[in-house]
Amino acid sequence: MRGLVSVYRGPLLYGLKIGEDWRQTGVSCPMPIGRCFPTTPWNYGLVIDSAHPLQGFRVGPVNSPGSVPFDPAQVPVTITAPARAHSRLGFGG
Repeated sequence: MRGLVSVYRGPLLYGLKIGEDWRQTGVSCPMPIGRCFPTTPWNYGLVIDSAHPLQGFRVGPVNSPGSVPFDPAQVPVTITAPARAHSRLGFGG
């Protein structure tokens, strides 16, 4: 994909927090088969100044990891960054 930007900080790869609506579409053992649909806006792209790529990035407070690894409600650190919505990105749900 052209113009793709990823945000890494040490071993962590950051991504936009997106609300999830999981729907079961079938049954298989041992786990059900399902699809995940977004419940919050997701079609954003970072606004990067090529001369000053870190401008606008802010690291949030660092907390201890929660009791459930990778639980979006208990993330140990966040980053806020300048972004804008892209109306051309669609969802083929």
